Amino acid sequence: MDNQIKPVVVSINKAREQGVEDTLILGEIKNQNPEKNVFFQKAEERGASATEILDEIINQNTAQKEEEEPKGAPLVSVESSFQGENDDSSFESSSTESQEPRPQEGTKEGRAEILLDFVKSLSGEKKKKGLIIGGVTLFCIFLISFIFFARTPAVGDVSEREIDEFELLPAEIAKLTEPAIVKIGHILEGDITVPPFDVDMEKLEVVQRPEEESLTFPVDNYWEGTGFIIDHHGTILTNAHVVTIEGIKERIFREEVEAVLAEQLIEADLTEEELIFLKEKWEGAEDDSNQDQISLREKNKRMFFNGATFDTKSKIKLFDPSSEKNDLSDLLEDGFDIDIIYANKDYVYDQKDFAVIGINEAHLPAYLPAVSLGDAELVRVEEPVYTFGFPGMRSILDFMKDEGNDVGPLSVPDAKVSEGYLSPSFMSGSVTSLEESADRTFHFIESDVEVSLGSSGSPMLNSQGKAVGVVSFMADYFESDDMLARSMPINLVEEAGDFSEELSGNYYYHFKKGIYFMRHRRCKRALEEFETVIENTNETFFPEEKMDSFIKRCNDLIEAGDSIDIKWDLFKQRFF
Repeated sequence: MDNQIKPVVVSINKAREQGVEDTLILGEIKNQNPEKNVFFQKAEERGASATEILDEIINQNTAQKEEEEPKGAPLVSVESSFQGENDDSSFESSSTESQEPRPQEGTKEGRAEILLDFVKSLSGEKKKKGLIIGGVTLFCIFLISFIFFARTPAVGDVSEREIDEFELLPAEIAKLTEPAIVKIGHILEGDITVPPFDVDMEKLEVVQRPEEESLTFPVDNYWEGTGFIIDHHGTILTNAHVVTIEGIKERIFREEVEAVLAEQLIEADLTEEELIFLKEKWEGAEDDSNQDQISLREKNKRMFFNGATFDTKSKIKLFDPSSEKNDLSDLLEDGFDIDIIYANKDYVYDQKDFAVIGINEAHLPAYLPAVSLGDAELVRVEEPVYTFGFPGMRSILDFMKDEGNDVGPLSVPDAKVSEGYLSPSFMSGSVTSLEESADRTFHFIESDVEVSLGSSGSPMLNSQGKAVGVVSFMADYFESDDMLARSMPINLVEEAGDFSEELSGNYYYHFKKGIYFMRHRRCKRALEEFETVIENTNETFFPEEKMDSFIKRCNDLIEAGDSIDIKWDLFKQRFF
């Protein structure tokens, strides 16, 4: 008989002694041992009664027990054998362990209690089997969980907001933004005709003299500036004076009108106090009671150009950063044509010196690297800022001087450019003050970052690598001193259109996300992000080698076993 039926022998005898009917005992055995139904079915097919089946169980069990006993060994009762095998399943052990009084044997309650103990005895072997199965199951669960844990990324994916607010090191900001910094060249040719004029010394006003002939000034000028791409289709922010002729007007006014004024002041033989008074009146002395009035210079400037005519033609080029030419004229010829989307021509008066231009789509496909726009309202004094511009005009001026040429308003020179002419300069510093504009509508961001000629239109960047301002630097070409970067808040650009954060496109997000993963030594994820940037960014502005330093750093970490790509890597580094 199967060992799983042996434990019930003692229970059968006990139940019979207490008057439990054989049919009831057999029924309980069937219910508690459904896997033995074949045995019971065969017995019933022979026409055996409940009593005969129970006797057969007892006899076969007893016979098997005697065969297993060694010769000469004392006989052991089935009950004692059963108790040793499964103490907590026998009636004796159950009654011993229980501290509560048991019902009197022979009564109805007693028979019920015996039957209950009998049922408990049937589950003893199942408990053993259940413990084994449960232990194996728990081990499997632990093993699967450990494998899953070990293969789980060491750091979960990050949100766009976390990437957006992630602060970068200066070198990382430089790598991220450099491909989006562009160099702009502006050629202006033609004539400007203005009515004849004189200067009224008493009123310090420009007086037109219609009886005389108009004055014509030939224009053959060239100047440069910087811009930065803000979306992957080629939208660019820069200064208005870089792409408009308002700067030329300003220069002509200074050179012609103020030269006449200066000559007359000298002839008037005025005292030093009188000269200071006239100078302040002309330029507009600071007077809190008269802040809304513009200076006499500005009034006269507008009067001077009221009757002026401009027969000029502008040619604005965006330098091709991949060009290998070293002649300025050749570089301009290879450059991309641009369209002016918006330019504030009143910047001379309202100080909002910015413009929005676009690369002609016929010359360049989409998916350009772009700088993300920040919020100038969050800028605070003493926080770090960075600029990225092209101070290349200085090298051209130096070349012209070396060649013995007079450097005034500059025509397109046949000049050789120095190595690195198309590489922007990265400068760092901090915010020194927030200076209120003349009309009190916004604040300039003043800094201690040095910039020089050609850096007009550079972005002022914060520690997240976002542009919070546009640097405005309106120096004359013959001026040589560097100046400290002063930028208009980027929020002013909203006047030109709806330029939102999304304009930076996928370049900024994936590049910065790659830097984030690299900093956390999740090098495989970082390499995936860097590969996305390479595959989806225009190679003219972002050649693949721009990413070499980041890729090499990740590969070195992986090779050294210092990359933490899954939690098993983290576990190994902590405990091994």
